[in-house]
Order: sequence, then structure tokens, then C-alpha cells
Amino acid sequence: MSSRRTLCSNAGLAIAAGVIFAGALLPSAAIADGTRIRNNSGINTIMTGNAVSGSIGGGIAIINNGGPGTLINTTIMNSTVSGNGGDGIVITNTGGVSTVDLSGNAVGNNAANGISITNNSTMNATITNSTISGNSGSGISINNTGSFSGSLRESDLTGNGTGVSLTNTGISFNMDMGTGTSGNAAGNNNFGIDSSTMNAVDVMNNTGTNVSAQSNFWGRSKGPRPGAIVDIGTSTTDASNPLRSRRIR
Repeated sequence: MSSRRTLCSNAGLAIAAGVIFAGALLPSAAIADGTRIRNNSGINTIMTGNAVSGSIGGGIAIINNGGPGTLINTTIMNSTVSGNGGDGIVITNTGGVSTVDLSGNAVGNNAANGISITNNSTMNATITNSTISGNSGSGISINNTGSFSGSLRESDLTGNGTGVSLTNTGISFNMDMGTGTSGNAAGNNNFGIDSSTMNAVDVMNNTGTNVSAQSNFWGRSKGPRPGAIVDIGTSTTDASNPLRSRRIR
């Protein structure tokens, strides 16, 4: 991280294809998003070891719009996205088959959601080993109108408006936040460290499906506090087998 370069200190960065983007520092961006990437092909987009802060809009915005059957891979890892005027990381998939890997990121103190994922086609998304805290909206917001599968593990979500917000009106939806169908033996996600860092709501489930959220720490040894999980309609969230203490990563 010490070798990061400062790019476009008063303007954002817009890229029209898949890229490998590493070691950049992008503060005070003056366009809608600090870094915006539009990928209409099967080229991979890899962002690693970057810092994006101070944008008047979102921090990192990636739009995948491949044709039918086009495979698009997006990786954002070991990056810091903080203090932006909108969402921290925005991933939008409007076409093709998208694989998203978000790992080792620190996403905090953004004015809207920490991570916002919208899928209108087919997507598999994994979020691992990340700290998502202090965002005014949801730590993680997922909105699906297509076919979505995803997992969340070994991550800290504290002090957000809502920890995880899930909405589904699509063909299929599967979200594993611990001991679910993707084979996580334990999610080990810390939804709160103590009473001062609690999310207002830990999980908002409006998917019409069962979401597995087993083996997580919920800020207390007894599991989620009353009202911490909100299931809408036929949605259910399985928060059984809670961890009794916070897992130190």
C-alpha cells in the first residue's frame, strides 16, 4: 500500500473496458463516482491495493453489461473505500454472467451503502475477510431481479444503518452467510462488537427465501438481539448456532 500513486486528485477516473488497476490513491474525486468502470466484454477487471475517498458520489462503480452468455469477472481486493458521498463500492450487472470477488477490503463511513450490488442477469458474488463499518445506509445491499447466488464470510459489519439488506424479485436467489449451501462451515461474521457499534438492524431479508446466517457473532453471546433481524413476507433468516464471542481475524 505504501507504493500507491495519486491519480486524478480533482477528477474521477472513467474506464471503458476491463482493467488491472493496482496501487492507486484517488482522493477528492469531483465526478459522480471516484472510479467508474464499464465492462461490455469478457475482459476481467481486477482492482487491488487501491484507496478511493472523498468522491462526491460513489467510490468505485463497476457496470458489467455483457451479451447473453458473456462471462465477466470482477475482483476488488485489499482496497480502502471510505468517506465518499454515495455508496462505497457499486457493482451493477445488466447482462451476461458475472462473477464478483470482493476480498480484504475496508469500506467505511460512506454516505449511503458500503457495498451495493444490483443484478439484473446472472451473478455469483463472494464477500470475504472485509471490514464494512460506519456507512449511513446498509453495510451490504443486494438487489436481485435475475439469478443470484452469493456468500458472506469472515467479515466485520458494525455501525451501519443496516448490516445486510437483501431484496429479491428475480428468478432465483441464494445467499449464504454461514453454514449454507455453498459449504461454509461457519460464517464468522461479526455483526456487532459491542452496544456502541451495533447496526440499527443486522439483517433485512426481503427475498422470499431462507437465508442461512448460522455461526455468526451478533454482538452478544445469546445471538441476535430482538429486532435485529427483519424478515419480510415469506422470507426467513436462520441465525442458529451463534458464536458466543467475537472472532478475532
